This record gives sequence, C-alpha cells and structure tokens, in this order.
Amino acid sequence: MEYKKIDQIKPYERNAKEHPQKQVEQIANSIKAFGFNQPIVVDKNNVIIVGHGRYYAALLLGLDEVPCLQVNLTEEQAKAYRLADNKLNESKWEMGLVLDELKTLSLEMVELTGFDLPEELQMETRPEIEFTEELMEEHNYLVLYFDNQIDWLNLLSIYPLKTVKALGSKKNYKKIGVGRVVKGSDFLNAIIK
Repeated sequence: MEYKKIDQIKPYERNAKEHPQKQVEQIANSIKAFGFNQPIVVDKNNVIIVGHGRYYAALLLGLDEVPCLQVNLTEEQAKAYRLADNKLNESKWEMGLVLDELKTLSLEMVELTGFDLPEELQMETRPEIEFTEELMEEHNYLVLYFDNQIDWLNLLSIYPLKTVKALGSKKNYKKIGVGRVVKGSDFLNAIIK
C-alpha cells in the first residue's frame, strides 16, 4: 500500500456502480470520523478497480493524497474484480443484532453508519428535553446554520453536542436533533481551547 496524489488516480470510465451524492457524503463523513482505513485499489496505470466511492469522498473532503493498493491484474481480471467487489458485498443483515448495536451509539455515530433507527427506538434511547417556544429577552442568542455535513462535523470536532429530543407545540410532534441550546460561555470556552 502507498499514498498517491489524488490527481494521479483515474476513475474507470465504464464503472457500473452508481455513487449518489448522499452515499458519497456518508463515505466522506466516515473517513472524517474514522480515518481513511480502506485503500483504493488501482491498476498499474492508476485506474481505479475498486474504491470509486472513497475516491469521490476524498475529492469532496479536498484530500491531496489517498491510500492506494496497486495490483497487477489483467484487464479481464480487473473487470471481473470490479463487478464482484460490488456484487458480493450485497449480503443480508441480521437486523436484530444491527438494532442492538445501533441502540448503544450516539445519534452522531448512528448517522455515520448509514443505518436509520426506527422511530420507536429513537424515542426510547434519547433523553427527553423540552424546549421553550419563546426566546427570553434577558438572553442573547446565536443560531448556527449548516447546509452541509462537512461543516457540521467540523463543529462537532470542536464542540461535541449531545443528542436530544425536542417536543413541539403540535400534538404528538417529536423531532430528534442534536443540541438545540448551548450556553454561550461553555461554547466560547470550548473553541478557545
């Protein structure tokens, strides 16, 4: 295995596996959270055999270089490996065990897995915190808006927010989210460190 400059690597033009934006973002979030632990497999010409999703995620993250494993396969072997790698990964899950594992994770970690918790588990495993619908005049407020996961994950690396359940005014309305109100002095102390 070696690190290669991202601009040296070329996607296979006839790659049959689709990589929707949501999937690429999930892979990027996983790389950001856990590191780039699975190399991109390339041929002697640096054409990707497997790892297109990781390649696109690396581009999204702005990485200059990525771990690669260069293999010496014939063109026919590379085509077969490319198809087999994606097809053979379509295994079934033991969902009871998956749910048991998910219940032990924070919402941030659950999001990184690509799995969704069923609604009843979200309510069961999250602390219930009720938020006011009115802002108090004696306090100043700052609202942070994120339109992408990368910036959101950057914030979480600086200031880890806890998962909470917000209860709205509508009957039975519940929304799972991450940290609604943060004490300003706590936030400032965290980012100054």
